[in-house]
Amino acid sequence: MLAQIQKLTSLQTRLQTQVSTGQRIFQPEDDPAAMGRVLALETEKSQITQFPATRAMLSTFRRRRFSGLNDIKKISDRAGELATLGRRRVGSPIR
Repeated sequence: MLAQIQKLTSLQTRLQTQVSTGQRIFQPEDDPAAMGRVLALETEKSQITQFPATRAMLSTFRRRRFSGLNDIKKISDRAGELATLGRRRVGSPIR
């Protein structure tokens, strides 16, 4: 009988703590399956929180790469123009 009263007192204390804090799990052994879900959700939350920073970094990377490719295209276009001018001069009589 005494063991049952101690068990119920312990349960009552745990339930009062849950009500007052709004948390159901304090130790992994309170509910191992739920604790696993909590840890998975915390990991996912961390990844979601990191997403905007990663997106901003990738956006900056993309803009820099695009700018670099545009610069290379301009150089290539100019080299083509110079090659065309050079061929015209080689093909024309010297004055």
